[in-house]
Amino acid sequence: MLKKVLLVMLLGASLYAESIDDLLGMVEKKSDLSEKTKLANSGVSFIWSRDDLERMQITNLKQILNTIYPFGYDENRYGLVDPLTYNANQPFLSSTIRLYINNQEITTGLYGSGIFLMGDANIDWVDHVEIYTENPTYEYSTESTITLIKLYTKSVAKDEGSMLKVAGGSYGASTLDGYNAGYIDAWSYFVFGLTANDKREKHYSHTTELSRDKKVNSVVATLHKGNTNILLNAFTQDRDGFMSASLDATPEKSKLYANYIHLGIDSKIENFSYLFTASYTKTESDMLDDVTPIPSAPYYGRFPIDSVQSYTHSYVLTGEVKYKYHKENNTLLTGLKYRTKRAKWDKSLINGENTLTDDHTEVQDVATLYVENQYALHKNSIFTLGIEYQRVENRNTVQNDNFLMYRVGHTYTTDNWIVKTFYSHTLSTLEPYLVKSATFVAHPYSYYQPSQNDTIVEDVLYEIKNNKYELIVDS
Repeated sequence: MLKKVLLVMLLGASLYAESIDDLLGMVEKKSDLSEKTKLANSGVSFIWSRDDLERMQITNLKQILNTIYPFGYDENRYGLVDPLTYNANQPFLSSTIRLYINNQEITTGLYGSGIFLMGDANIDWVDHVEIYTENPTYEYSTESTITLIKLYTKSVAKDEGSMLKVAGGSYGASTLDGYNAGYIDAWSYFVFGLTANDKREKHYSHTTELSRDKKVNSVVATLHKGNTNILLNAFTQDRDGFMSASLDATPEKSKLYANYIHLGIDSKIENFSYLFTASYTKTESDMLDDVTPIPSAPYYGRFPIDSVQSYTHSYVLTGEVKYKYHKENNTLLTGLKYRTKRAKWDKSLINGENTLTDDHTEVQDVATLYVENQYALHKNSIFTLGIEYQRVENRNTVQNDNFLMYRVGHTYTTDNWIVKTFYSHTLSTLEPYLVKSATFVAHPYSYYQPSQNDTIVEDVLYEIKNNKYELIVDS
């Protein structure tokens, strides 16, 4: 059944190619003379070049998310970016929308995707943005992915020196940020720092003021030498929690505090690439509501919710190795990835009642093996086939999964046309905060079937002079 049709107009240029390398380059162009190239033949893709970001005055990631096909931008009742929330009560449901800085994924131990805390981040440090939707290439995704967002940092190549920026905004918002880029011996570096008081329009529920204001301090830093890249991403957040878990959207208090740090390294040696990253997240959420829990059966003081306190910390370790083989008209890519996510609830109170079990630590391990092949049938025609096996284990529960996923596609190009046809089969499991959670699922020790997404996509793009017309149909 036809699900969505999208027609967009963007800036573009004519393309031409001869070999498979040129053809892949034509399908996935370099952006704004960037040293980073787009993922080859990877499905529906969009790009915001350095020129686009500056010309459109884009300074926040949510401005880009607002244009993403097929989801767009949305926030949940906690005031967090959550395009797949669909008005649900859970704090985050968009874990299959993955966020990367350069080649490293920003992720959290409880909620998965870094969109959870960075979906509305300032991006003055970003050189260009690439977005891939509808089950993109398996090369980068350690876990099941429907949409992949890559933010590429500025670098010494185009931004050597220093910059300081002071900005004000509506409702009394203010931002101070700056960067420095240069060399330390053979290493190039880029360091960005920000402190911001982000104030937004207030909303009212009855007579209660609902706020999504936040205070942020953040650092993004990179080191680069040859094929080796080191990334540091760290921030603190003090957020107002909007409606939170209040039944009638009238909380007396709603706050969310978060601390996050990511450190990783990725490199390439001939045909082999490797990556190792580690991240740590600490969150505290508090909510008070002006309701009185019902003491009688069947609620026994548990409904409606008049107070919630949830304090957690988690960390994620990720390692991967991949091999890329190219010969004439064929490119073969294979890789092995492993991720462990460990989370602990330090406190979990609902209406003053402790909801923690004796074992309030959740461990989720994900192992992924994939093979993807691209074959040039002709100079302007590429056939793609990818298969991925994923094993997901949750300690001390029955929520364990074996996933077999696949994608097949064909891309045809001319000077003015690019036509992509893809079919993909994607499965995804529960994030750790939903496993063994008496708060968000009815039966925490029952097995829940994975979410399944089977999609057929037709992407037709026509370019003439400085105009680009694109029609996307999926079902």
